[in-house]
Amino acid sequence: MNKKLFWLGIVAVLLLPSVSHAVEAVGQGYGDNEDMAKKDALRGLSTQISADVKSRFKSTQTADTQKGESQSVESNLEVSTDLPMLGMDVTTERKGGKVFAKAVLGSAKSLPLYEKRLGELKVRMADLKMRIKNARGNAEKYDIIMDILSLMDEFKKLNTVAVYLGSNIEGPGVSEDELRQQLRSVVKEADSLDLAAKLLAEGMDKNGIFIYPVTARHSNEVTQFASVFKDKMAAKLKTAHTPQTASYLLIGHYEVSGDGMDVTYHLVDGNAKDVKTSTVRILKKAYGGLQTEPKSVDFEKLLQAGVAVSGNLRVEVSSNLGSHDLLFHEGDEVEFLVKMNEPGYFYVVGHTVKESEKNSYLLELHEAEGSRRFIYFVN
Repeated sequence: MNKKLFWLGIVAVLLLPSVSHAVEAVGQGYGDNEDMAKKDALRGLSTQISADVKSRFKSTQTADTQKGESQSVESNLEVSTDLPMLGMDVTTERKGGKVFAKAVLGSAKSLPLYEKRLGELKVRMADLKMRIKNARGNAEKYDIIMDILSLMDEFKKLNTVAVYLGSNIEGPGVSEDELRQQLRSVVKEADSLDLAAKLLAEGMDKNGIFIYPVTARHSNEVTQFASVFKDKMAAKLKTAHTPQTASYLLIGHYEVSGDGMDVTYHLVDGNAKDVKTSTVRILKKAYGGLQTEPKSVDFEKLLQAGVAVSGNLRVEVSSNLGSHDLLFHEGDEVEFLVKMNEPGYFYVVGHTVKESEKNSYLLELHEAEGSRRFIYFVN
């Protein structure tokens, strides 16, 4: 396998002074039909909220670090781009064979819904945590912990939106690290990738599942192991070719420790709600020879720093294969969609990272003459 990394960074430049907006989140999308347009608008809304919350957290984290204060809040604010929308208003309009959608989320209507659901989740997780002590056997203990992890994933997503809308609700009251420590004594072990995929896919008998490659914790890089394991999972499930046509998304991560790794996958429905969570421990001999550690952690941190919001400029970048945990193979045809809330230009920078050399370069975006072929205008 070709041992190199390929990165795309899209840089947008604001042209006009931004205008102040009302205190609400607005997402716009389009598609061939109403359902596709609504999904696209929802992705735009999620991206805007995620970027804003990440930006605010980065600012707070920087200030706290300078003061020497604790960063424990980070564990409760793992921002996702697939967020549940409660109380959202959506309007659609057909223009020239396409359907355009506008999704609006406001604090007056939605914040009480988020806080109510977050409170319910905290009560439910506390109840399940007490049941772990009285579990009859490892199988029941495993199922209870999986239920808690599903609820915790939902809590994090809901909390991201609640923070955006102005909530200050406390954390879930359950430690994920503590749960994973308990899980290691009851989790199923696999001595091959085929068996690991089979165990993770149990009970995920839904149609139209789009599989994202698992990523190492605190990284978006798709490693060699993640690429191979995605194919193993695809052989066990009824898959969709793109996120746009999928009824469910399968999103996961892994963590290497000791003589193996723990892999967790969340099956998520169209409302970004966990349907099922599964964890398996893969013994080291099953993935020996495959790269599992991200190669360019420092470089990725530099790329991720670009999610911070500057002023009121909003930029959304997505592709026909989604907007995160992307995996492309040689010969794939990829479509990128760039949306901006103000007129501006963007250019695309490719980065090739090899053991022997590192290169960065501009990609040609159209057939204009001279340097104009590297720059594209968005009205």
